[in-house]
Amino acid sequence: MKVERKSNYELLRIISMLFIVLYHMIFHGQILTHCTNPNIALIFQVIEFIIIIHVNSYILVTGYFQSNKSFKQSKIWSIVNVTLFYLVVIIIICSSLGLIHLSKIEMLNTIFSEYWFIKVYLLLYILSPFLNKLIAVLSQKDFKKLLIVFFLVFSIIPYLTINRIFENEGYTICNFIFLYFIGAYLKKFKIIEEKFVNHPFKKKLQFLLVSLFVLFALSNFFFYKVSFSLSEIHPLINATFGFPVSMSIAYSNPFIIMQTIVFFLFFGTLNFHSKLINKLSRYTLEVYLIHDSGFIRPYLYKWLRIQRENITSYRFILYVFIVVLGVYIACSFMGMIRQALFRFIYNRKVAMSIRKKYYDKVEKVKIKFCLD
Repeated sequence: MKVERKSNYELLRIISMLFIVLYHMIFHGQILTHCTNPNIALIFQVIEFIIIIHVNSYILVTGYFQSNKSFKQSKIWSIVNVTLFYLVVIIIICSSLGLIHLSKIEMLNTIFSEYWFIKVYLLLYILSPFLNKLIAVLSQKDFKKLLIVFFLVFSIIPYLTINRIFENEGYTICNFIFLYFIGAYLKKFKIIEEKFVNHPFKKKLQFLLVSLFVLFALSNFFFYKVSFSLSEIHPLINATFGFPVSMSIAYSNPFIIMQTIVFFLFFGTLNFHSKLINKLSRYTLEVYLIHDSGFIRPYLYKWLRIQRENITSYRFILYVFIVVLGVYIACSFMGMIRQALFRFIYNRKVAMSIRKKYYDKVEKVKIKFCLD
């Protein structure tokens, strides 16, 4: 009998992707630049600091689930296939509409420069078997020491020195490995199962975690605002105390790392099943690949009337949230169609034959490699 998958972390994935779409609306839509009402600009700034955990949460979840699982080459090809599918479809559509005019070389360069997250994530997954071997032999005491070293070297030092000693704004494999290890630590030593799932005062614990989440976000925002004010006084002060400005929304920021952990732990306290949430979570990658394409981005926020001049009305805030939800639903629907198409192709005899020949070749290479 098939066990129904729990939905708490699937819900986390959905919310994190909604945060990504919202963050891109604010950042790529240049909302803060065009807000002439300072109160609206302040609201969007605070929102930005609250939702900035979106990427980190995905990697932490990956570490939690992948750290005790075997490597599957098919997963790499699955991600590559869906990424290339959307790239090709988007290029064809944009070219036919006259939105892009690229030579073959320019097109290749653009394709390989698209989707920074996919490239770093795939590298992390390729490294995961080696990371998992280290995770398997570490005692809890040594694992804690490792996490402290990573936190110091790849979070605190880059934050305090503005990347002068170790460069890490969170877009690096180092940050992904750090977050992977955090998830793996929580999994290996059953921190969530033993201390969060069946906590006797779960409501109070959830309130505490939400409070800590808000505290870390507002603390980060407070240091940013104070540093920004000080940096305008004198260049020397800016050079000394300007790090919260430069690193405020870096994924490696220690406040954001702690915020991400608390965010993850909160979902660890939830224990429920939902077929709808489990189904919707399948399309989170599709939402990312469609809405954040570099070919679409220059036009998307203008079409959606996000990128506009002189934002003064508070109704615009509600409008942005409605658009975010609409984009998520539309991209999920497209993802549903794409997955149905791929399932149809996958089950054809020709596709099955090609797949069998490919994996037979791979197995022979593996055997030869092992013998050597």
